Amino acid sequence: AWLLTLVRFICELNDAMGEMGFPPYQTDHEDANGQFECNWDYDQALVTADRHTLFKFTVRSLAERHGLRATFMPKPFSYLTGNGCHAHITLHHAGSGENIFKNPASSGDCETNLLSPIGKHFVAGLLEHASALCAITN
Repeated sequence: AWLLTLVRFICELNDAMGEMGFPPYQTDHEDANGQFECNWDYDQALVTADRHTLFKFTVRSLAERHGLRATFMPKPFSYLTGNGCHAHITLHHAGSGENIFKNPASSGDCETNLLSPIGKHFVAGLLEHASALCAITN
């Protein structure tokens, strides 16, 4: 019964995402019981941010409808696998479309220096403001 409830929930979520204009290209079970990852294509930053907010609202609403509770907290239970909502972020040059986070000197083959200086500054900014970012990401 538990598994069927989750399957119905995930199917309904995938359908809802499609109806809202951002169908997932992948939904798969993660490590913990009831833990799933849904991925959809990127878009402009504001569109993607709106979709992220709508996604979280939809997940929580559909979970409640199915008698479930959804959370995006990184580690709601100390004795279970962690959870969370993460984003894959790139920054492209407006003219060329080039990914400016990628180090142009990198071949991309298992190197440690994959980020450009701009990419490194971006990550440093995220780390510097991580506590404030928690207010808008959870």
